[in-house]
Amino acid sequence: MLIRDVETRLLPVRMKKDFRISYGTIDQMENVFIKLHTDTPFKGFGEASCIPFITGDTNESVIAAIDMLKADLIGQTVDPALIHDLMSRRLYANGTAKALVDMACYDALAKEADLPLHRYLGAQTDRLTTDVTIGIDSLDVSFETARAYYQEGFSIFKIKAENDADYSISLAKAIASLGDDVILRFDANQGWSADTLTRVLEGLEGYPVEYIEQPVDRKDFKGLKAARLISPIPIMADESVADLGDARNIIEGGMADLINLKLMKAGGIYPLLQIADYTQAKGITCGIGCMMESSLGLSAALAAALCHENIKEYDLDSALLVENTSVTGCSYYQGSSLIASEYPGLGLKEDLW
Repeated sequence: MLIRDVETRLLPVRMKKDFRISYGTIDQMENVFIKLHTDTPFKGFGEASCIPFITGDTNESVIAAIDMLKADLIGQTVDPALIHDLMSRRLYANGTAKALVDMACYDALAKEADLPLHRYLGAQTDRLTTDVTIGIDSLDVSFETARAYYQEGFSIFKIKAENDADYSISLAKAIASLGDDVILRFDANQGWSADTLTRVLEGLEGYPVEYIEQPVDRKDFKGLKAARLISPIPIMADESVADLGDARNIIEGGMADLINLKLMKAGGIYPLLQIADYTQAKGITCGIGCMMESSLGLSAALAAALCHENIKEYDLDSALLVENTSVTGCSYYQGSSLIASEYPGLGLKEDLW
């Protein structure tokens, strides 16, 4: 299978409600979609969600990167290893653009094999249980959001937290009161001080907090290691780990108990699974998260999660927060279960264009 043409389009992704994290508020989105034409009847599609304050990528930079790569991609074999080698030689970083091409390649290959992507990658199951993220809002609103999700069947809650220990402790205790099956996760998105971390640890002793994600700045390696040393709760590195080199640095430096992976950081499925292989060899468990992908992009992350035994923590809830009416099929929710489509590839029932 050879690449014959590459197209990109910006398509709106509707936010079901404003979503606030420590960086700021996300109230509207346009995601970049790709269409990979091949010398077969099978086309590959993909979706990139750009969050500039996390990856540094913008819609404009992703489209520009794809335009720059286009001449080199045309005529190439649809082989993820070869395509990534080419992209790495031509373009430093730009993980979101690379993830977009990677996703389209896997979609086309799985369609050619007449398999849903998770089966193409060797997964033995088609579903997993995800957490749901509670964005920053007033305590009352955040609690009511969590309660509504709990009534829908969610019991694992990721709390987005600012540098406010009192808010974090109060909301966590309120959500924990919903039921004995509740599990809590915190995501500070690099925003906590050492004092906030210490106060949260003291205030939530005995509560079901599974881990604390990225409490300090991505480049504050000393602070990340210090957090791990003082915390009885596992520390997960997220923004500090984009690629395999970052994972090596964090693990060899003893800075985190867990690593969080995202397609948009890693550059796609192929390099993400390489990181998962490495962390498994080092005895470090991975989680997998998402940006603001609709069900198309989320289906790629789901397939990666299902096929690797070292990816065990799941934060794949973006399609609960956004929707794209152009996407038909793909992954879907039943309560807290995220289920892969049985349609070939990423599961699109109809081409986007």
